[in-house]
Amino acid sequence: MSLRYHVVSLAAVLVALGIGILLGAAISGGEGLAAQQRTLIDRLDADFYRLSQDRDALAQELDAARRYAEESVPYMIRGSLVGKTVGIVSMPDVDRGDLESARDVCEGAGARVGAVVELADVALAGANSGQLSVWAQAITSSDMDRIKSLSTQGLAKIRMAERCQFSVVLALSGPAEAKEAAFLQALSAAAKSAGTPLVVGWTRAAVLKVRSDVAAGKFSSQLGKALPAAEVYGVGTAPGNVAMALALAGARGVYGQPPAPAALPAQEGR
Repeated sequence: MSLRYHVVSLAAVLVALGIGILLGAAISGGEGLAAQQRTLIDRLDADFYRLSQDRDALAQELDAARRYAEESVPYMIRGSLVGKTVGIVSMPDVDRGDLESARDVCEGAGARVGAVVELADVALAGANSGQLSVWAQAITSSDMDRIKSLSTQGLAKIRMAERCQFSVVLALSGPAEAKEAAFLQALSAAAKSAGTPLVVGWTRAAVLKVRSDVAAGKFSSQLGKALPAAEVYGVGTAPGNVAMALALAGARGVYGQPPAPAALPAQEGR
């Protein structure tokens, strides 16, 4: 992407230079100078055409690479989650497309999605630490009745299969504000207490926010000491979805799209 924008910027500079030369020719009125300037303008036109062709070629390469990455995902994750039962928790700010993408990845990798819990804004707004802890414990318990009670209280939208025991819990979040971070901390603590691994998947929106924080020198973990088994950046994208499948399969650490320190876990961690 950086090369593509560089080409476009260079083309814009050349066009501006050509306009400046035209204005100069109009002011000077010298025939000899005008001829030289026309020659230079023709050369600039040829350079601009070449740069436009390069830009189009780069755009095609980028589209091809994106398509290849997206179509490769099923082959890369196939069978990696066979025998796993995943409970998915979605923060209120998570895009529905990212949530469904995560669910498709789990099922495509062979996992059974035991429950999808979509938290409502009201569930986090004004909730105290005790309430957050109770709700987190209900989710990580794999107890259908306790999980469904969140729906009865109007705190979440629940989609559940028959009774099951979660092998791992996936928590999806966009940019974590204070209330989301507090719930993720409670969820991490509850998962550790229940002995169920927790994977936090940060969506594309979260990646963009974190990158801007990193550029401004503000980034730091919002989960405090209650760290999950794994954190994955870029859920909803091909690289992020592959990393998420590996995390749900048992890999530990922080990886995915930048600002994650690595795209994938080390070989021994898989």
